Amino acid sequence: MSRSYNSMGSMFGSIVKKLSVQVDPELTTAWLDRLEKEYQRVANAGWGYGDELGGYLQDLRSSQT
Repeated sequence: MSRSYNSMGSMFGSIVKKLSVQVDPELTTAWLDRLEKEYQRVANAGWGYGDELGGYLQDLRSSQT
């Protein structure tokens, strides 16, 4: 994966990590919608980037149940 994709993936992961430990479900819901849209936009970008973001989203969804 290229450096720019690594950097963007790390930023996405940081947001997910912060959301998974906070207690405001409305905040998480609002961000989840935005993160889902970004994932859909780049899902087929290549270099494993879409897979990385998809994994982060799955982690966030799992933390909400």
